[in-house]
Amino acid sequence: MGVCVRWGRVEDAQALAAVHVRAWQEGYAGLLPQDLLDGLRPQDRLPRWTSTLSAADPPRSGTLVAEGELPGGVGTTGEGLVGFLQLGPARDPVEPAGSSGAAAPVESVGEVMSCYVDPAAWHHGVGRALMTAALEALAEAGHDRASLWVLEGNDRAIAFYRRTGWVLDGTRKGDVVGGRDITDLGMRYGLARRREDRRP
Repeated sequence: MGVCVRWGRVEDAQALAAVHVRAWQEGYAGLLPQDLLDGLRPQDRLPRWTSTLSAADPPRSGTLVAEGELPGGVGTTGEGLVGFLQLGPARDPVEPAGSSGAAAPVESVGEVMSCYVDPAAWHHGVGRALMTAALEALAEAGHDRASLWVLEGNDRAIAFYRRTGWVLDGTRKGDVVGGRDITDLGMRYGLARRREDRRP
């Protein structure tokens, strides 16, 4: 399937909310409480997405969206939006690789805050297209490394991130989602080579 990646706009909010819900319901089945997943509604996420898209400041922060059509010519939504990736400056200090000293300045680290593809479009290169664009944007924004958090046990997502060059860095943090204790695992990606490649 052909995929076009661009920066999201406020008018994408409804389609983003719909993809977000479908991706959670399929991707987190067995990992998060089923009653939580069953109760998700796109309209409940619409205000958040409207606000997020309105506050975007590409390439420093924003949401990349992927548009495309599934084999057979039928898009997963009326807008043809099949996935998204949200990025921005890291929200947590990230310790430099190979260092046991102080945490790196937050402003030198970019973060992939979320990355979801409509389940109907899995295995068609959508996630890879989004990640490639995201890493280019993070390098353009001046970051020399990137971070993300992934739910422990989400083997499908961890495998995808590894295939696109990310490595687990040994960091962990706890959270509670739907009344269930969860653990997120930290991953990192070095952007120095991408920054060098951008130099004239």
